[in-house]
Amino acid sequence: ELSLLLRVQVTGIDLAHQIERTPVSVTAIAADGTSRRLVLDPGSPYGEAVAADDTPAAIQLAGRSERRRDYGRDYARLQVPGELVRDGRLTVQIARLRSEARLFFHRDSSVLIATRSGSFLGNLLRAGAITLAAAGLLAACALFLVTVARMGVALLGGLTLLFGGHLLSYAESELLAGAEGPVARALGLLVRLMPDFARYPVEANLAASRYIGWGMVADAWAYYGIFIAVFLAAAMVAMRRLEP
Repeated sequence: ELSLLLRVQVTGIDLAHQIERTPVSVTAIAADGTSRRLVLDPGSPYGEAVAADDTPAAIQLAGRSERRRDYGRDYARLQVPGELVRDGRLTVQIARLRSEARLFFHRDSSVLIATRSGSFLGNLLRAGAITLAAAGLLAACALFLVTVARMGVALLGGLTLLFGGHLLSYAESELLAGAEGPVARALGLLVRLMPDFARYPVEANLAASRYIGWGMVADAWAYYGIFIAVFLAAAMVAMRRLEP
């Protein structure tokens, strides 16, 4: 079951006369030339079907800026027959039905093909598995620190690791800006050694109704698992040295 997710930004040709919504006609064209007008999904959170004889299968769309990217609210969902997708290719033709309207599309986010992603509960469980991998890394770090220091130091070290892992993007931006000196060298070492806790933004994906697959779960456990293994090995070595 395929769906076409469509989001457009609408303006008027005359800047003095702004247009907030416009009807469009959407046609899917297969590789062999077969075409079919797409109709709005009854459960679409965005867009309204226009019932008129002179504009068959027209859809009334309100303008959506680039900041509106919630898959559950800001995209019109149109039903795409699976037989139109040949060799993984499909051409989508969008025609404006109001001459004074201008449509803007963002190449990477305005027109997308979606498939069924299962229930929200399943998505939530997979997101929890990714979060558990990050939590396991913090637990392994705390276990290592508590074997070589007191509980307060272990807590402070774990918080430092957590905060530092969320600031890696800032450190990388500083390096790309051409910063030099001892601070830049320290940041470069930090980027190589510090785990990135913002690598898998599962909270943002859930809020935007995006699919979280098992591949992402496996990738997260493989990524954080390396750091977990290092901390656990260091903790075992430290505990052996503490044995009488």
